[in-house]
Amino acid sequence: MEGLKEGVIDLVATDHSPCPPDMKGLEAGNFKTAWGGISSLSVALAVMWTEASNRGYTLMDIARWMAEGPARLGRM
Repeated sequence: MEGLKEGVIDLVATDHSPCPPDMKGLEAGNFKTAWGGISSLSVALAVMWTEASNRGYTLMDIARWMAEGPARLGRM
């Protein structure tokens, strides 16, 4: 969490896409046409909230790390 606090790490995201990199269409640079992955159960939010709240972080911090940061990266 220190990396997030200090800005060394910009965001927290998960990838549930067990496909080879060439199937992701990185060369096209189009997020909307990239491989969508596979639906699954994610525990990332629960883990992040538990650990962050124990360290004094807020829900706004979680939103910044897990929603705002990935959206900015994807230019959404």
